[in-house]
Amino acid sequence: MRLLCLLVALSLPAFAQVDKGRAEYHLGKAAFDRHEYQSAYDHFKQAYMISERPELLFNMALALEELKRPHDAAEALRTYLKFRPQDPDREGIEGRINALEEKQRLLDSDKPKVELTAAPMPPPKKKSSLPIIVGVSIGVVVIVAVGVGLGVGLSSTPDHTSSTLGAWAATR
Repeated sequence: MRLLCLLVALSLPAFAQVDKGRAEYHLGKAAFDRHEYQSAYDHFKQAYMISERPELLFNMALALEELKRPHDAAEALRTYLKFRPQDPDREGIEGRINALEEKQRLLDSDKPKVELTAAPMPPPKKKSSLPIIVGVSIGVVVIVAVGVGLGVGLSSTPDHTSSTLGAWAATR
């Protein structure tokens, strides 16, 4: 008896999930009938997430097709075939996938092509002559300083008699 009570207690959340999944499916079906395709898709997806029943992928595909999303609808059907590879209508489903992909190609070709063109290059900035002026000024100052230093150094006459070189030059 305890085992039976335990099994019933453990299965109650599962039944609640099944009921929640079934409720989401019915909400999705009602939304689809009212042409509220985004809402229908959302409810069908919730039902699929709860119940993990691959058949709900068909409902999702129908809503996606009505939302002008044929590629996504084709993906939902491909996912269904992954779960049900032996489906007796596999050939028909694959044909439907091909038709949806063709519809997507047509939608893509109808989109206006956007050509990307580079913006014209701005005119080059006028280079400042300030670095050149500063460089030339510093160069002139250095040259003048060297010249002044040489002039001062050469203008003074050293006493050669006290140095050995001066003595040697004086003896010649």
